[in-house]
Amino acid sequence: MPDTNNSELNNEKRFTFGDHLEELRKRLIFCIIALIFCFIVCWIFKSTILHIAKRPHLIAMNKFGLPDNLQVLSYQEGFYAYIKLCFISSIFLSYPITILQIWQFVNPGLFRKEKRFFVLFIFISFLAFGAGTFFGYFFLIPLGLQFLIGILGAGIAPIITMGQYISFVFILTIALGFVFQLPLIILLLTRIGLFSTKDFVSWRRYAILVSFIISAVITPPDPFTQVLTAVPMLALYETGILISSPTRKRVVIFGSVIFAGVTSIILFFMIFTSFSSLGIISDVKGDVVLGSINSSHQYETNINAGSSSNVRIQKSMYLKTGSNGKITINLDNGTEISLDKETDIEIDSKRLINVTKGQIFLNIIKPELGFTVLSPNGTTITENGKININVLPHETVVTVVEGSAVLSNGNIEKTIVKGRQDKITTGGDFVNVGDIIEWIK
Repeated sequence: MPDTNNSELNNEKRFTFGDHLEELRKRLIFCIIALIFCFIVCWIFKSTILHIAKRPHLIAMNKFGLPDNLQVLSYQEGFYAYIKLCFISSIFLSYPITILQIWQFVNPGLFRKEKRFFVLFIFISFLAFGAGTFFGYFFLIPLGLQFLIGILGAGIAPIITMGQYISFVFILTIALGFVFQLPLIILLLTRIGLFSTKDFVSWRRYAILVSFIISAVITPPDPFTQVLTAVPMLALYETGILISSPTRKRVVIFGSVIFAGVTSIILFFMIFTSFSSLGIISDVKGDVVLGSINSSHQYETNINAGSSSNVRIQKSMYLKTGSNGKITINLDNGTEISLDKETDIEIDSKRLINVTKGQIFLNIIKPELGFTVLSPNGTTITENGKININVLPHETVVTVVEGSAVLSNGNIEKTIVKGRQDKITTGGDFVNVGDIIEWIK
């Protein structure tokens, strides 16, 4: 029987070392031309690409009601940032052409069986790279940015520069694209016999350490994003072990890693974000302004029905409704606050707000130690029920729909029960000052 492999090689054109160098030079030229062409295309559509890249930033900022504009600190920074954006985008765009040139370079030296394996490997590697970038863009980066913004605390408006943000997003997405190649690398190393599956099993403890070291290098210096990166790396490591030699025990270990990782990420995110968040805005109608009352970081931003989904409320924020504006706030302790038009409030905590003017409606679903509403005319304290509070220039009118409330101005204290209304007036009753002046004359 003739050797099909040898006959296949004999039918192929034999290349000298110089021919290989010439072929490599030609493929590199094709890759460079493709990269330059893609760069020009990306430069033409640079604004659209930047808008796509800003999506995680917009999600994080809108969630906390912060300004979502990227800043530049010098005239030339925007230009350099756009060059960086277009260059990295052109690498992504020309990636299929680069893969094609690699295939055309190695194709003549492969047997038919090796060609099928190489094509399959490249295809799965391309899918894994895409899965890694999509994981970073749609999941890791938005959650990481929300965590980093959420722990800033009240009244801090971050200044995010365009260049820093582009570097952060693209470096992390590209790194995750390569990290998602890990199962294929383990499978390849075990198939060629360089290492065995048992070797990777014995290295599991070192893999945990290396995963957290790599995640600390490629992510910002915060524990949540590092965990959010390290856990998928460990899951990918276990995936590589599983596909290289699937057994029932390894399937159980793989499932346990996935379950523990997802659970720890969810708990970690909930615990850390709950420290600074007081609640969310659930409904917006008309003109509403959300801002910070911190004197060192003052800002204001307009929110509307389209951008209000799950906007987080933090301490030391204020809300203003316009002539046609209405809004509802759901605090984490179960209290619902509805603001009518022309109403200004400041949110100090989950149990304390300051109403400067306008009308609010409190619905305390879960009784707490007490909810306090401050106004220029006095204080309203309630523990449960539904309370309507109308703050006028010289008086505060309180109506109790359910439960009870206590009104106080420092000297007088009044208790209002269900179905009753009372008010606190500052400076006594209204009088005609002009009549008094005429009487004195």
